[in-house]
Amino acid sequence: MRQRWLDLASLHWPVDPDEVGAVLPPGLHVDVWDGSAWVGLIPFRMRGIAPHDGPSPPWLGSFLETNVRAYVIGRHGPGVWFHSLDIDRLAPVPVARVGFGLPYAWSAMRAEAAGSRREYRARRRWPSPVGAASRMTIEVGRRLDPAEVSPLQHFVTARWRLYSQRRGRLMHAPVSHPAW
Repeated sequence: MRQRWLDLASLHWPVDPDEVGAVLPPGLHVDVWDGSAWVGLIPFRMRGIAPHDGPSPPWLGSFLETNVRAYVIGRHGPGVWFHSLDIDRLAPVPVARVGFGLPYAWSAMRAEAAGSRREYRARRRWPSPVGAASRMTIEVGRRLDPAEVSPLQHFVTARWRLYSQRRGRLMHAPVSHPAW
């Protein structure tokens, strides 16, 4: 698959590793930084999602997304485990849930930009928990030079694999993207 992520925000919190580990499937372990698990809330605009060498469906291939992720280590190395992926298009949700074992959900979503300010809103429609919501307002700062990226920022962004579970089987896929 190929896709572009635009207007991405990366919000993270330290969490007790035991709490994160309790919701991971067998075969995945919490990847810790400075003694903590880290959970991210990542809103963005998805554009041009398509098979690697195929065209992007104009309406289905672009949508808003907010994902909740944890950083894990599996048999194939460090990666990302998605606890939820909310999007504002219904059709891709069952495809991703059944085909890839990814916990996509259909949500009412909005993303607005005014100068350097970004606001993201989501309210879950399906599946449960219906009504779960998020609202973030972010002030965009200056672009960091690569030498300014902290080790923690590198830890949460330099992830080259995702893990999912389908029919009780742990799956993985490589991820390739430029440095954020």
